[in-house]
Amino acid sequence: RVEGGGPPKKAAVDRKVEGENVSVITLSRSLVVPFLTFSENRDLREKAWRLWTSRGELEPSRDNIAIATRILTLREEQAKMHGYPTYAHYATADTMAGNPDRGSELLER
Repeated sequence: RVEGGGPPKKAAVDRKVEGENVSVITLSRSLVVPFLTFSENRDLREKAWRLWTSRGELEPSRDNIAIATRILTLREEQAKMHGYPTYAHYATADTMAGNPDRGSELLER
C-alpha cells in the first residue's frame, strides 16, 4: 500500500484498500514499471524496486520443495501402476511422440 495520487486506483479498489489519495502497487509489471518510472517518491520507488526484483527469491515461508518432491514420487508410482518404467513414458504414451525418446529427438532437431 502506498500513499499518494495517480494510478493504480483500481488495484486499491480491488483489494478494498480505502483512503484518500491511496494507491496500491502490485508486483505485476504493468503496475510496477510505470510506478518506478514516474513516481516522485524515491523511498517508495526503492521499496517497490527491491520487492519487485526479489519476488522470485526462495524464502522458508514459500518453500515448496517438499511438495514438488511428493508430486514427483506420486507420478512415479502412477506410471509404475500403469506398467510404464517412468512418468515420462506414461505421459507420452498417448501422444504423437509415443515415448520420451522420440520427444527428445524432436526437440534436438
